[in-house]
Amino acid sequence: MVDALDESNDLYAFLAGLESLMEGSNIKCCLTTRHNVELVKGDSLLSGYRLAVVDHMRDDIRLYLEGEVESRIARRVLKLRDLNLSSSIVEVLKEKADGM
Repeated sequence: MVDALDESNDLYAFLAGLESLMEGSNIKCCLTTRHNVELVKGDSLLSGYRLAVVDHMRDDIRLYLEGEVESRIARRVLKLRDLNLSSSIVEVLKEKADGM
């Protein structure tokens, strides 16, 4: 399991080493990354296998953000003159989260 592959300092060296390990073996791995066009195209062993979980996480992210915003308002950490702004805050944060 490798999480946050997109945060690698030398992504292509890491992928080359991983592909070398995987080629001709029974090694299975799971990589997580934000969408990366370079990983999707090409002849890479990794390019043919992907699952976009972002679409399945949007409701969870929204619920989490709603709870956090409500909690911060209740604790008076977040002070809003107009409580209707909380839904706008949640929407903007959800979009900027990009599934993360």
